[in-house]
Amino acid sequence: TIYAEGQRRYIESLSSYARQFLDQMEKPDVESITGLTPTIAIEQKTRGSTPRSTVATSTEIYDYLRVLFARAGDAACYKCGRKISTQSAEDITQYLLQYPKETSIQILSPLVRSAKGEHKEIFKRLLKEGFAKARVNQEIYNLEEVPNLDKKFNHNIDAVIDRVVLKSDSKSRLNESVEIALQMSQGLISILKKSPLKKETKKKEQQEARKEATQEEWQEEMFSENFTCPEHGMLLPEISPRVFSFNSPFGACEKCNGLGNFLDLDENLVVPDKNLSLQKGAIYAWRRCGYFRYANRLIRKICRIFKIENNTAWKDLSREIQKAILYGGKSFEGVIPELLNRFYYTNSEFRKKTIHEFMTTKKCPICDGARLKKEVLAVRIQQKNIAEINQMTVEDAEQFFQNLQLDKEKKIIVEPLKKAILEKLSFLNSVGLNYLTLNRETNSLSGGESQRIRLACQLGSQLAGVTYVLDEPTIGLHQRDNQRLIKTLQKLQDYDNTVIVVEHDRDLIMTADEVIDIGPGAGVHGGEVVAQATPKKLIQGDGLTAKYLKGDLQIPLPEKRRDVTGNRKIQLLGCNANNLKNIDVNFPLGIFICLTGVSGSGKSTLAIECLYKNLKHKILRQSVMAAKQDAGKIKEIKGVENIDKIIFMDQSPIGRTSRSNPATYTGVFDPIRKLFTVTPEAKARGYQPGRFSFNVKGGRCE
Repeated sequence: TIYAEGQRRYIESLSSYARQFLDQMEKPDVESITGLTPTIAIEQKTRGSTPRSTVATSTEIYDYLRVLFARAGDAACYKCGRKISTQSAEDITQYLLQYPKETSIQILSPLVRSAKGEHKEIFKRLLKEGFAKARVNQEIYNLEEVPNLDKKFNHNIDAVIDRVVLKSDSKSRLNESVEIALQMSQGLISILKKSPLKKETKKKEQQEARKEATQEEWQEEMFSENFTCPEHGMLLPEISPRVFSFNSPFGACEKCNGLGNFLDLDENLVVPDKNLSLQKGAIYAWRRCGYFRYANRLIRKICRIFKIENNTAWKDLSREIQKAILYGGKSFEGVIPELLNRFYYTNSEFRKKTIHEFMTTKKCPICDGARLKKEVLAVRIQQKNIAEINQMTVEDAEQFFQNLQLDKEKKIIVEPLKKAILEKLSFLNSVGLNYLTLNRETNSLSGGESQRIRLACQLGSQLAGVTYVLDEPTIGLHQRDNQRLIKTLQKLQDYDNTVIVVEHDRDLIMTADEVIDIGPGAGVHGGEVVAQATPKKLIQGDGLTAKYLKGDLQIPLPEKRRDVTGNRKIQLLGCNANNLKNIDVNFPLGIFICLTGVSGSGKSTLAIECLYKNLKHKILRQSVMAAKQDAGKIKEIKGVENIDKIIFMDQSPIGRTSRSNPATYTGVFDPIRKLFTVTPEAKARGYQPGRFSFNVKGGRCE
């Protein structure tokens, strides 16, 4: 009520133009609220569903890191590791002259790179300076014919400086054009080149080749006046904050698009049962993906090409033949390449979804999970690139920046950034998150971890005069960390803020300035203010909370435990996901098992990611990768034969539409509708059960 009304009043204070972009909250069911300040809620929910959101990005630490590396990083060649030196217009000209003679070259000067706007003034300036053409979003136009640009979208604009066919006397012209291009774009130049035609081809063939060449894309190379490797001639892009972002096309790895991994078919999912033969359906993906019509024809083709029997078990085939069947060999395309083609080029969402069941995420082989291009990872500070710092824990990163010492020239730039980063890291430390790595995805965090990250962000914002509403911030927190959290909340209060905490923890209740006790019971037995007082006065009362705080009431331990009988159990070996450290766990069957531990210790990862998803895959033969995480989180699972079904019950809302209610969801509404069909009036009118359903046209109100 407090948060919703505070947000609603704040949004209503904005202009009508601003309000159309915000979700308007409904007015809460309350007569009046006075003395309300702006409100911020810090709830128990996992922040961000995208794999691009990490601890570093959500706390803005990564933003400071990008600026730090752009301003103080030492660029090097990623092939030889040597520091790169500046490159003049003369060096670029000499490089271009190494192209074969008769190579066609277009010299472009990048003026706008991924920026919104119409940019009309740029085209006017180019016309005034005597230029005739420009490349706009990869298309070359005459400046008088450039189309109007939509100001809502990003655009790339390059001025076409010169068009040259390389000859022996081209050096002076090239050098002049390169200097103009570098001067106009402040050190950047783009070269489009087209290979020369072979002289021995006939005249008619040359004309056809020229005609085809005009339709092909020119090969493009980017040059920078600032960075080049003297050994390999490796040219690096401009060093700016955006090239260190894996959410930007300028810095993201081209193979994985900045995700650090990519979707690929998993042969263990394509062929889950190694005991089956091809004839008996070893390639399970074929059955799921609709290959019924020509599966037998494909099997006959495979057996003929690889000279095997169709009743041979998959495990009895040699590894060479298995790989040839899966990935292609001789005159057979391969099961996995053919399925991948269907996945990427089909227009059927159903088929794409079906093939997706057999795919897992694999670490990108190009960037090795670092998300960034190799050129970007070659920029280092104290022998570490930005990805290596991002892989550190909060505690290790804080120690690294405390010991960071650079030369005097860079110290002026680094100190403010270093101070801001250390401040953010200390806030994360203060709420007990020192064990998290900076590159940990936020959608893999527990509810308590996610809430405390948002709490640390609020500490860094240093807002004043705000009402903070927190929902059980101590959930899953170890008792030793309670005092650290309490000090954090008191810091928020020190900035002249109000902190309202929904809490059951005794330490936090006794630290509060005032306690409001709601009750006396739950549901229909609650809804009243039992007491409102300081903690000392509260425990003098006779309410339920007061009795537990005083120790008059306690929750007794069970007198008897159920015995673990028999050898029936599910055994997980080598669990190695998130915070789990390659552990082996036994789950005895037929008893009540409780997984416990502090927030972030790996409870949900063990129960859901390791146990549930692997069992689901084994029993239902469905992909472990429903959450798009690596299937290799366990080495082995044993005891699957002891169960025949697995059901997952979580805290997500039930029902898919507003028509769903407890009666329809549980199925009790079906016999109720049938019951009403036996009444005399229903029989006289010929009503069937559908007449009593609000989901059927014949029954629902028009």
